[in-house]
Amino acid sequence: MLSILSSIFGGGLGGIQSLVSTIFGNKGKRELYAAEEQTALQRGFEAEFSYRANRTWWDSLVDGLNRLPRPIMTFGIIALFVWAMMDTVGFTAAMYSLYAIPEALWYIFYTIIGFWFGTKMLENAPRRMKGLSPEELRGLQALIQQTQSPKLLTNEEWLEKHGQEIKRESDPH
Repeated sequence: MLSILSSIFGGGLGGIQSLVSTIFGNKGKRELYAAEEQTALQRGFEAEFSYRANRTWWDSLVDGLNRLPRPIMTFGIIALFVWAMMDTVGFTAAMYSLYAIPEALWYIFYTIIGFWFGTKMLENAPRRMKGLSPEELRGLQALIQQTQSPKLLTNEEWLEKHGQEIKRESDPH
């Protein structure tokens, strides 16, 4: 039995250290790799934003256009919220018309959005991946159960349900 364990662990602490470094990796090598990766990123940024001698107006225009999609989409989402507050009827009509778009076109739209934003999400995903604690998981499950599929009311249904309460509140008697 001892000879089997000795052969598995390599006989002594050296074998255990080898086993641990095989499973968890070498911290020094990981830190060196992270530093090299960070240096490569910095060099990429330097090459992108530094002065280039043979740069033409076309290069500048294309570089500027390449930087626009994410900010435009972000400000577009914010504009949707402003539009919903300022013109609720027009916003609702537009959202109903979006509901009429065929599902296949939505898949194409999601694919395009995935290309623009998915790479950033995938770059940051390993840093954010951690398991939820049991308490966080229970809280999340409770929240999901509380908010599952509420029925959306039409304007007429809402007025039928809440109209009498509004009249009572506004009635001075």
